[in-house]
Amino acid sequence: MGVDSLLPRISLVSILKEIEVSKMPSEQVKGRFCTGMLRPVQAITMNFVPGLVLLVVMSATVAGCGESNPDRGQQGGPGPGSSSNPTADVKIVTVVSYAMYDVLQGLVGKQVQLFHPQVNVGQGIDRVTLGKIQNSRLILLEGTHNAGWIDTVSLPQSRVINTTFEVMDQLVMVDDLGSHSHGPGGQHSHQGIVAQTWLDPLIFGKQIELALSEMVAAKLLTKMEYAEAVQQWQGIRTQLEAQFAEMGSKVRAKVLTNAVGLEYLCRRLDWPLEVQPMAIAAQQDAVNLRRELSDWLKENPTGLIFLVSDQNKTLESAISKFAPRVLSVDLIQTQVTGSGWADRLGENLKKIEKFVDTFNL
Repeated sequence: MGVDSLLPRISLVSILKEIEVSKMPSEQVKGRFCTGMLRPVQAITMNFVPGLVLLVVMSATVAGCGESNPDRGQQGGPGPGSSSNPTADVKIVTVVSYAMYDVLQGLVGKQVQLFHPQVNVGQGIDRVTLGKIQNSRLILLEGTHNAGWIDTVSLPQSRVINTTFEVMDQLVMVDDLGSHSHGPGGQHSHQGIVAQTWLDPLIFGKQIELALSEMVAAKLLTKMEYAEAVQQWQGIRTQLEAQFAEMGSKVRAKVLTNAVGLEYLCRRLDWPLEVQPMAIAAQQDAVNLRRELSDWLKENPTGLIFLVSDQNKTLESAISKFAPRVLSVDLIQTQVTGSGWADRLGENLKKIEKFVDTFNL
């Protein structure tokens, strides 16, 4: 898919005009968008252009699937912790993104009770978990609907925070997410935003700081606790940024990957990225894939193949002849015992750096 088929970059002013934020009460504007506007990114095919910034136009055409939500788009409503929300738990903050949950747990886990709902892809959410989410003091969304269950439930909009509000102009949107399922609609595809902003500490950092500031506004953190958390976060981010800088100064590789997810990471490295589904349902699929990869590597002598799906073992076996040029990369989407977000992103960068050094690219 060429650049011409992607949505152009547009200003925040046009976004606000599109969703008529000017008509909303001021306390409802910052960080709060209708949960039905954006959709999860599961699998796409796109040619990524380094430095290209794409932004979703929030309109009804993007919200083309998922169940209706009676709470979506409410214009008013009480804020967090108000007397009009007697059922809201004064302690719990639901964090939809695992990466954000992991970071916030390290920063303010002693002051705030954080909850991360773990729901398997393609499965619905149980009533107990949903009740806990709906009664949370704050509900922190990643703003991309990587968690498909969001589209199938009703959430109290006055307590929902879209953490991508301040980084909208840095998000990547694609026309075709590939085939996936969430909710009752079965297999389908649509436009959407690439979800893995947490692979770029600069973008992710703004989301973290917005989440912390919302906790202050909800009187869950003091200003002193907020300042201490931000300082701690900046120390974590600085270490990762040093690794990005080291990598970026070494080489400009070209990457072919089998699924969506690495757009933000590769953009930080200024590495062109292509996404090509590599599903293998039959032996002939493997033969065809090996031929296509062989042609691609001949055309791109500095090309590397990054695998990001949960079917890496099958793929690695099928394309074993290219093993020196193939690397599995962790998208950090779910919890791994004993290893948090910062450690796993740092490990990704170390693996990639070692991988690149092997070829002297």
